[in-house]
Amino acid sequence: MIDNDANVVARAEHWFGEESQLDDFSVIIVDHGVASAHYVDGALWTGAHGINSELGHTKIACGETHRCYCGMMGCLATYCAIFGIVTRVCELRGTEAPPMEKLTEAFRQFAGEARNGDPHAREVFNLAGRMLGVAAANMLNERDPGRLIVMAFEPK
Repeated sequence: MIDNDANVVARAEHWFGEESQLDDFSVIIVDHGVASAHYVDGALWTGAHGINSELGHTKIACGETHRCYCGMMGCLATYCAIFGIVTRVCELRGTEAPPMEKLTEAFRQFAGEARNGDPHAREVFNLAGRMLGVAAANMLNERDPGRLIVMAFEPK
């Protein structure tokens, strides 16, 4: 792997996209996980050790929370990544979460059910939006990036 998806998307936006005139912006990408990248003073910010921050593993909840695939508790990914959404809908329904290779299929099903008014799926998607909003607001307060781009990729 040459780089992570968020860094590649941020570079593409900076070089070719609407953000090509901006020197300061941040990107949040939601798919199987939650990633972010930041342009600061016209350069991709990669941190002191050459890696970007792991937004999906920032703690967004405390108290009684759910375990993330990283093993920790309260991570943003447990609320708004595909993994988290599918796991939480299955928990509410009292069913077993599917294996990783079936997450995308289950996510598509649950998204359709949420659009059609299923109470469990709607509850989880509403919470996902609120938690992502809190994380984005915290990023804006902490970084003041000039512009924030939020992308959700269609699962394959």
